[in-house]
Amino acid sequence: MKNMIVTLTLCFAAPAFAGDGAVSLSPAVVMLRGQAGESATQTLVMRNGTSRPMSFELAAQDVVIQGGRRLMVPAGSIAGSIAATAVFSAPRITVPAGESTAVRMTVTVPSNASQRAVVALFRGTDKIMRGNATSTASLGALMTFALTDNVAMTTQPLVVRTQSATSNLAVKQACVNSGSEPLVARGMLAVIGADGRLAGKAPLAPKRLLPGERAELGAEYAGEIPPGGRTTYEFEAQPPGLHLYHCHVRPLAEHIAKGLYGAFIIDPASGREAADELVMVMNAFDTNFDADNEVYAVNTIANAYLNEPISVVVGRPTRIYLINVTEFDLVNSLHIHGMFFDVFRTGTSLTSSEKTDTLMLCQGERAVVETTFRYPGDFMFHAHQSEFAELGWMGLFEAAEVTT
Repeated sequence: MKNMIVTLTLCFAAPAFAGDGAVSLSPAVVMLRGQAGESATQTLVMRNGTSRPMSFELAAQDVVIQGGRRLMVPAGSIAGSIAATAVFSAPRITVPAGESTAVRMTVTVPSNASQRAVVALFRGTDKIMRGNATSTASLGALMTFALTDNVAMTTQPLVVRTQSATSNLAVKQACVNSGSEPLVARGMLAVIGADGRLAGKAPLAPKRLLPGERAELGAEYAGEIPPGGRTTYEFEAQPPGLHLYHCHVRPLAEHIAKGLYGAFIIDPASGREAADELVMVMNAFDTNFDADNEVYAVNTIANAYLNEPISVVVGRPTRIYLINVTEFDLVNSLHIHGMFFDVFRTGTSLTSSEKTDTLMLCQGERAVVETTFRYPGDFMFHAHQSEFAELGWMGLFEAAEVTT
C-alpha cells in the first residue's frame, strides 16, 4: 500500500529459558490504512536476549473471524488471501545471543480480500528444555488493514454489579465490530453521585476488534473512603506469596510517593523453612514536589541501617521480603556485597528462580530473597543505581557468630 501509515507500535516478549533473558519481536502490532491493490513493506526486528543463538522460520497466515473469535489459517486457504502475497527478505533467520536481526515483510491486499489482518509468524526451530518438557519459542506480529471508513460497533445492554461489602462496583458490556474495518474499542466508566456531580471514573481496558470480532469491555470502581470514613476488605488468603497494597485515589503518584502503601505476606499451607525474616520496602521521597526524588531509602529512613546495622547470625538462613514501591523512577534494586542469594519472585513458588547478588525490580514488583552469611563481619547492601545509594539507599548487615 503506497500510502499506508503505521499508527501503532507495540513490543511483545516471551521468556526462552528459565533464569535467562527473553526474545522479543517489534513491532508486535501494525495498523495500516490504504486501498486494495496497494502494497506495504514492514521491517520486523527480532531481539534475542538469551544466552544462546535462536533460529526461526518465517511464514504468514491470514486472520479470520469465526463465531466472533480470531482464527489463523494457512496462506492461500481462503479467497482473497493477503498472507498468500507475503514476501519476506529471508525465509529463515538465526539471531545470535544478545543481538537483533531485522526482516522485511511485503504484502499486497487483493481486490477481493474480505479479511483485514495477517500475522507474520516467527516459528522457533530450537528445542528448549523446561524440566522434562520440550518447547519452542515462537512469536508473531499482527498487521491490520483499513480500506474504507465503514467503522461501526454494536453493543449489548450494560451489565452493572453494584458495590457490596465484598466486591467493587463493576460494569461490563459486550460489543461486536459490525463494520468492515478494524477498530479499537475504548471507554470510560463514569460514576455520578446523588447530587448529579461526577463522583469518580475508571477506564475500560481497550480492545482491538477485527470485523465480526466480539469482546467484552469492563471496569471496576472501588470508590473512595471519605475523611474519617472506613471500609473493610475481605478476600481469601491466596495465592501464598509477598503482596502489596497501596492507595488508588488520584493523584495516585503523589499519594504513593507520600507513603500510602504497605506489605502483607501469605504463607503457604506447608509453611516455609525456618529462617530469620525481615521486610525491606524500597521507597523514595520527593521533598520539593518537583516529581523527582531527593531521598531514597529502604523502610523509609535514609541510611538508617548504616547507623544501626541489621544483625544476622552466621550460618543461620536469612529471608528478606523485598518490595519496590519507588515512585517517579522506573526501577530499583538490591545488591549485597560478598553474598549471593536465592530469588523467589513474588514468593509464589518455593523453588528459586535464580541465584545472584543483584536483583532489579520495577515499581510494585516483589521478591523473597534467601541467603546464609558464612563469615562474621559487616556486609554492605545498597541500590545498584549509584544516585539512589548516594541519596540514602545504603545499609549494613552485621553478621556475628552465636556464642554459647
